Amino acid sequence: MTMKVGVPPIKSQGIKTKLVPWIQSILPSDFSDTWIEPFGGTGAVAFNVAPRRAVRRLV
Repeated sequence: MTMKVGVPPIKSQGIKTKLVPWIQSILPSDFSDTWIEPFGGTGAVAFNVAPRRAVRRLV
């Protein structure tokens, strides 16, 4: 069975959409800490992980 991954409306070079299933597979199922978004960009990973609290890392 394939996982349905939400794609942000913004198209971008290097978007991490294809990595979302792998990233979700390594997160604990009861993840309740603050998510620090390491990729920023379009936020594809954060939108799919959908944490209760999140911080975007600015570089």
